[in-house]
Amino acid sequence: MPTDEWVPEFPGQRPPFQPGNLASVRHGAFSQRLTGPLAEQIAAEQLARDDCPLWLREPSYAAAVMAWAYSEAEVRRLRARRDELDQVLGADAADASLTDITETEETETRPAPGALTRVSVMRQRESLSKALHRAETRARGLRADLGLTPASRARLGRDITNTGRLDLALYFAELDAEENRERSAAEPA
Repeated sequence: MPTDEWVPEFPGQRPPFQPGNLASVRHGAFSQRLTGPLAEQIAAEQLARDDCPLWLREPSYAAAVMAWAYSEAEVRRLRARRDELDQVLGADAADASLTDITETEETETRPAPGALTRVSVMRQRESLSKALHRAETRARGLRADLGLTPASRARLGRDITNTGRLDLALYFAELDAEENRERSAAEPA
């Protein structure tokens, strides 16, 4: 029913939610609709950076780069929610963000005299702090896998040369040389 035809049944009743609303979203970190565009933006920004390792631009790395970008998008949305709670709730936000929430819904029926059937449904919602820690840990691991930290980039180069794969070592050496040439060309004389 369109909202222009809607009439409240009692004072203070709000209109029905429209398709695509965000009323039930707490932080949106696990919503493909919200993290997808942010992840694509993060991946595009990383690949456009001057210091981006050239191997990340290869098609074989596309899935790994997008997995990392999705993880970074989750972290950004969770941090934004934590900051929002800190501003709105102040000191109470720390308790709220550290607490897992368990909801229990019970239904009791008596089909016959003396018989009792009880059905319980439990839902546990992970605390914001735990979700943020999990997302940050995953993002850190993916950064290391891609060579996006100084230590992981050095380790990646060392591992390639230690495996005896001269072709890969030469490939990465050529990538580094090309990066240096690109930086030199971009610097003003």
